[in-house]
Amino acid sequence: MVIKILNYIDSTGGSDQNVNCEDSFFESGILASKNHSWKQAAFLFEKSLTHYGAHHATLYNCGFAYCQLAMYDKGLTYFDRATEMNPQKEKYRKKREELLKTLDYCKSQGLKVTCFHHDKQGNRSLAITILGNLFSRTLFALQQDDEIRRLTRLQPVLSLSETRQWIGEQQLKENKITWAVIHPENGMIGVVALEIYGAGALFYYWIGTKYQNRGYGTQALWLLLECAAEMGIAFLFSSAYVGNGRSIHVMKKAAFTAIPYTYGDDEGCLQYYCKAIACDDADCEYVAVFQELVNRAGLKLRKTMEVTALC
Repeated sequence: MVIKILNYIDSTGGSDQNVNCEDSFFESGILASKNHSWKQAAFLFEKSLTHYGAHHATLYNCGFAYCQLAMYDKGLTYFDRATEMNPQKEKYRKKREELLKTLDYCKSQGLKVTCFHHDKQGNRSLAITILGNLFSRTLFALQQDDEIRRLTRLQPVLSLSETRQWIGEQQLKENKITWAVIHPENGMIGVVALEIYGAGALFYYWIGTKYQNRGYGTQALWLLLECAAEMGIAFLFSSAYVGNGRSIHVMKKAAFTAIPYTYGDDEGCLQYYCKAIACDDADCEYVAVFQELVNRAGLKLRKTMEVTALC
């Protein structure tokens, strides 16, 4: 039974099979990985290394678990050790290269790799990290949720290779930055993104159904606001379908204001929202910035009333 479980994980996820099936810590770590309990998995793989000694499969799986938590320094250390111990294992080399590609992308764009949100006690509660192919399997699984597709109108993704291709395309877009939303125990639970046009930017986000109504969307948005402010963006804009109450609630909590622009018909109407984040005057003019964004993004919007300043 144990060998069947380990082979299943090896064939469908990032994990690799250990030859020592008496290692209960490793076996439990594999099962935790299957359930996306990445913090627990990393702890169990560490225990395996302490009690049973270094093995390339344990080192690799430990590194992969840390990467799913956006703890890349530890992840790279374990990938390096696994590759050194078993240089013939192509999977180890590929995952290491995927991590280094993401780190190099951030360096070339002058971006923080990861931004952390902390609770009142100072404990890490959420993070956003640049989306790379280390998260492709989780992203593909999340994208299969019918409720997510209904709320966001995402197009169906038919294969893991399509997901990988989409992630690669995001990093080629000069004006777009896409982050994975990282739960401190379970890894990736959603996506946030910015499309930057001059002093304004559009943001998009979604949180997996299992993690909705827990405040994670609000935390992710505050982290995004911090990143946008550091980039010098003056106004942040977004839109939500009129029936997407969760997204509208999150934006209102973050003090976004509805602006008189919509897109689509009554059944699929998008309402636009705005927040001034790097502007000295709370009521400063947003219309010129938004108009530039609309023109450059090629949006076809309807103006519903005459308003020139944020309320």
